Amino acid sequence: MRTLLQAVILAACLMAVRLMLMAAAVVTAVAFDMSKKILLSVALALIVVIAALFFFTSSKPKYTQEDPPIAVLSRSNEDYALGKNYFSQRNYDLAKEYYQKALTSAEDDIQRGQIQFSVAVADEFAGRYVDAVKAFKDIAIDSSSYQFVRAYAAQEIGLIYYGLTGADRDAVAAETFREPPFSAFKEGDDLNLAYRKVFEYAANIYPLGGAEARIAYWYADHIVSDEVERNSGQMLAEIAIVKQSIAKADADIERTINDPGAMAYIPGTYSLEARALTKLASVGAASNADAEALFQKSVNFADALGRYATDRFRYAEFLATVYGEERKGDIQQLLSTYRSTNDRLFASTVNLFKGSRQDPALADDKEALILLGQLDPGFKTYLISLGWYEADFQ
Repeated sequence: MRTLLQAVILAACLMAVRLMLMAAAVVTAVAFDMSKKILLSVALALIVVIAALFFFTSSKPKYTQEDPPIAVLSRSNEDYALGKNYFSQRNYDLAKEYYQKALTSAEDDIQRGQIQFSVAVADEFAGRYVDAVKAFKDIAIDSSSYQFVRAYAAQEIGLIYYGLTGADRDAVAAETFREPPFSAFKEGDDLNLAYRKVFEYAANIYPLGGAEARIAYWYADHIVSDEVERNSGQMLAEIAIVKQSIAKADADIERTINDPGAMAYIPGTYSLEARALTKLASVGAASNADAEALFQKSVNFADALGRYATDRFRYAEFLATVYGEERKGDIQQLLSTYRSTNDRLFASTVNLFKGSRQDPALADDKEALILLGQLDPGFKTYLISLGWYEADFQ
């Protein structure tokens, strides 16, 4: 709408300039003796028109949703482009080095924020999780940074936590809630609630799919807990929040479905939506068929990307819990990917499989993995290769 308005005003300004120039010519030819006062008025009018013309042509936004800062940097900043190339090769240390070089050539605060985000992502993928969280917090609270970069930074703080186990997870949580504004999100020991508030903080900057799906999952999990009375006003209100958050997540998927820089979040978003609907289905507020359709979308999109996280595990968990032996063949087919594509697995997924065996915070995941190991001997063998024992499946 702003672009259309600018175009209309620009055309009007150009027409006004032409008319004023024509008027000035007529005035000069026909009434050379016109008073200086009138001539001055004409000159002032011309100045106003030219100033308006300059304002509306120079106020064209430098960044748009179709041409965001990352795209501009990739074209115009050689060091940033080199950093992206090294990142794609999984050389995260060199990627960080060139991103930091790119900072010296940043043209404005928005570009600096985007580059700092890329530095933090390089730290995250290199396993420097606390450093990454520190950087993401700084970006998220910086009002001079690009809206989407701030939202993604806040979202990433929560996604890092849920991708870790054990001591790494504890260290990240301690850093996340160490100071304001994030310290206000944590009351007591309920970290899941605290991270829901982190995702809400991200969604308030912009309703990203990953953040909205996490919010939906928290409320769905809360609905089936002992804290919420069945068919109460609270339950109905929270069901509405789940469905509203899923709708927002779907809208963001549509925004990013053709965006190479953002589409990697889509499988996880679909999977979280599906898990939320599974919980709602258990209280009659959704259907298992709708949940499975979302699980299928998650797996299909992961296939298209050629990278694999927990999507197949979550789909298999759903099938095992809802249908059991009846869907054994589908379960085995889904899980076969994990033992045949280790080079394309996210490290966080392997860490989840390893850590679930002993981490009390992952007791539900351990229970699901044991069930799947009992239904799929090949997957059980794979888990044993990661440090599990035969006795774990008895």
